[in-house]
Amino acid sequence: MAMTDILLHIDSYPEPASPQSVARGIAIAGVLGGTLTGLVAEVAFPVRSNHLADYLIDLTGLARDEEGRSRRQCDEILIAFAAAAGAAGVPYETLQSRAQLFDISGNVASAARTRDLCIVPLGGTYDGQQDVARAVLFDSGKPVIVFDDAIPDRAQTLDLVVLAWDGSRAAARAMADAMPILKQAGEVRVVTVAGDKPGVDADRSVDVLRHLAGHGVKGVAEVVPAQGEGVGQILSTYVAKRHVDLLVMGAFGHSRVRDFILGGATQHMLSATMTAPVMLSH
Repeated sequence: MAMTDILLHIDSYPEPASPQSVARGIAIAGVLGGTLTGLVAEVAFPVRSNHLADYLIDLTGLARDEEGRSRRQCDEILIAFAAAAGAAGVPYETLQSRAQLFDISGNVASAARTRDLCIVPLGGTYDGQQDVARAVLFDSGKPVIVFDDAIPDRAQTLDLVVLAWDGSRAAARAMADAMPILKQAGEVRVVTVAGDKPGVDADRSVDVLRHLAGHGVKGVAEVVPAQGEGVGQILSTYVAKRHVDLLVMGAFGHSRVRDFILGGATQHMLSATMTAPVMLSH
């Protein structure tokens, strides 16, 4: 099953996402071959009646001004997105929602539930995109592709896709979610970081290659020693040195009410400067 229905969340407030990040999201959808929906969220600022605050600082007026700014930026973003997607030859749709600032993450996760994949550009003045990525990852049931503005400016391809494999449930979910992409890849490397935790060694990838072959994907296994470094840093270094086009990996997190404690590698991928997009599944 191909990924034919893709969502791109474009940050609109307080500063809009950069044109470069929007273009990268469009390029990713372009190589996957799906229809891309550009989603922006207009921010609502509900203000309860407060005569003193209105008298002193015109709180209601400030809230309405910010809502107007958010609405204008959403309109401008969608116009620019449509022009860029059209120029790139990527089938597209647009979607504009409205939510309070602290509800935007949940709003995007809800929209992602009826898509095959959600793309979330990271970086920018407001780091709330990390919260959006976490919400999609843990609340939507769908995979998310993240990248930041520091990613090298080069043509998006799937010449080399890396599947990070440690034999875990999350890694198995990532492999299943990414199968349509792995089938498109020019080369697939199954990378295992050995020595980071007990039981993770070269033997972990043998059955993965069998499973991939059954789906028509020829993979090559590679073991990278941990040597005291965290898995996230090791994978980052590997991706940069090998000029990887996409890294696929499972994401770890434990829920405490609505807060998540993320695994070290997962948090690294959401906060580090990566040289390639990363697809995370949970």
